[in-house]
Amino acid sequence: WKCESCGYEYPSSQMNGSKCIHCSYIRPMMFPTWYPSSPKSCEEAILSFPSGETRLNRVLAGVMPHAGWFFSGPVASRVATIFPKDIEVFVVFGAVHRMRLLEPCMLLGGKWTTPFGAMEIDTPLAVRILKYYPKIIISPRAHETEHSIELEIPFLHYYYPQAKIVPIMTPPSLMAKELGHAVGKAAKEDGRKIAFVASSDFTHYGINYGICDFGPLPQALPMIHQQDGRLLNKIIHLREEETLEEALTSQSACGPGAILSALSASKELGAKGGEVLEYTTSMELRPRESSDSTVGYGAVVLG
Repeated sequence: WKCESCGYEYPSSQMNGSKCIHCSYIRPMMFPTWYPSSPKSCEEAILSFPSGETRLNRVLAGVMPHAGWFFSGPVASRVATIFPKDIEVFVVFGAVHRMRLLEPCMLLGGKWTTPFGAMEIDTPLAVRILKYYPKIIISPRAHETEHSIELEIPFLHYYYPQAKIVPIMTPPSLMAKELGHAVGKAAKEDGRKIAFVASSDFTHYGINYGICDFGPLPQALPMIHQQDGRLLNKIIHLREEETLEEALTSQSACGPGAILSALSASKELGAKGGEVLEYTTSMELRPRESSDSTVGYGAVVLG
């Protein structure tokens, strides 16, 4: 049996009536607490955030934070607004917070619901990625409880309504480098205008996270800036293994696998470097709501 939507062919032993387990509507679980749920309020929030500017001649990839928009929306928006308007597909690499994944997890077909409707999963590119990285897991269920990708999709849907997406949850290991290069090769073979997004926050510090090595806040902020600065420097210089090593050693990113995959994919397409558009922390953005804990937010582009 062959699914008419995504084209996946099932052996008779795997048939589940006529329902394809690879195709699904991914419905938001984080609004309205993390971002607005209605089209009007979501649009108003997006338009209140700043746009991004870059010195790069082209933008192939970006790193966006994924905290609630009340905190990280202004930083995420700098990356969301900076891609060419005719992008056809975004590959969105997400952090893995809740599931224990040994391999990356991708959606092969279906749609992702946003306040503006639904973004279609680009099956042709997903199939090509599967060809270059056959170890990837296909599971809608894993994506249903992960917020890292969800927080970015409404931005992309609003600014690039014609675009499709390929969401991939990416564990923090060197397999992310292999995956990124596989995705880059698939993108080159595909031939369309494809961009990469990594969803990750930076250092989580304070009582809420059990990490207080630099002393109390806000006195610890300069050390947090310094720590995240080391990682950001490795990212914009496209140092693949060093990026992962720094993030894991310093615990300075919750989505280092996602960052590494986007970095490697952009290198496969010829990226030469990057730029930090903005870096700040939740304490600096919202001091009244961040008295004893803080999270680093970075807007980064590669090209």
